[in-house]
Amino acid sequence: QVAVDWHGMSQVSPLAMSAEITDLDLDLRLYLALPPSIQETWSKLRPAGKVNAKAAIRFDGQTWNPYVTVDAQNVSVHADFFPYPVTNLTGQFTYQHGRISAPTLMGLAGDQTLRGSLELVQARPKWWMELTLSADGPSSIDETLIRALTPRDSEPGSLQQFIHTLHPTGTVYLKSGRFRRTAD
Repeated sequence: QVAVDWHGMSQVSPLAMSAEITDLDLDLRLYLALPPSIQETWSKLRPAGKVNAKAAIRFDGQTWNPYVTVDAQNVSVHADFFPYPVTNLTGQFTYQHGRISAPTLMGLAGDQTLRGSLELVQARPKWWMELTLSADGPSSIDETLIRALTPRDSEPGSLQQFIHTLHPTGTVYLKSGRFRRTAD
């Protein structure tokens, strides 16, 4: 569903637009329709599932001002930097003024519920990121977790090799973690 209110017929004519999408599949068809810069980010996260989205976009003749909300419903991600699969991800993501915010996220990692928040701020050359996570209980130390210590499509790193020499068993409990990435 799309509504547009355009005041004039030139490229600098002000406009207001709203759009609403329900049950949008995060699939190959959507991926191929995205600009290359977003495809690059998509490839790093490998999302799948369905979302609902709403957008309100205003243009005053010079500046675009989008406000977008995306509601994740049973989404999965498999991020390249820590490739441990997260499933059943729910939460609302908002975008406005170069900032993506998701203050209340929940999903499953292995056999445990994860809760967290995400802030991304548009910067150069990368987006600044802050991710907070906590688990509701301990997770099994298994091969999936150990492999996730090395970024996807990379040879096992020294940390993963060291962990393997310890032959760990049991569980690990992420009571609280904060992960930050600067724009550098």
